[in-house]
Amino acid sequence: MPPRDAILPERPPELSLALPCELASCDVARQALQRLIAPHEPSARAGFGLEVVLEELLMNQLLHAHPGGHASASVQLLAWVAGDTLLLQLADNGIPFDPLAQPAPVAPANLDDARPGGLGLHLLRRYVNTLAYERSNGENRLTVGLALR
Repeated sequence: MPPRDAILPERPPELSLALPCELASCDVARQALQRLIAPHEPSARAGFGLEVVLEELLMNQLLHAHPGGHASASVQLLAWVAGDTLLLQLADNGIPFDPLAQPAPVAPANLDDARPGGLGLHLLRRYVNTLAYERSNGENRLTVGLALR
């Protein structure tokens, strides 16, 4: 499991997006982040890890942060590069959810017992180097660090 270190930017974010809670936001964020990291020549693993982490984080917020829907719901995405690490901070005003407090998933005993879903946090933990969560002023704030090499 990645450390629970608080992650503070070494400089102001290089990318700031207010994303509506809709599926198209995943592509908008993905393209913007790919442009941000391209000059840093990320490894193939880093590129794939970013895809997995971004999809998991945004889809969780889209599907679970506002049960019953909330037409004006959005996610604030900040991103910056510090050394060889891409830092992402996502903030939303949805229901409180601390991914660090969730238990590791139990692996199914066999393929017949396997069900879709439930492994997203496991994947997230596998690809990030640092992970920090805080709930402040009615917002969930999750900051992750991904190695670019």
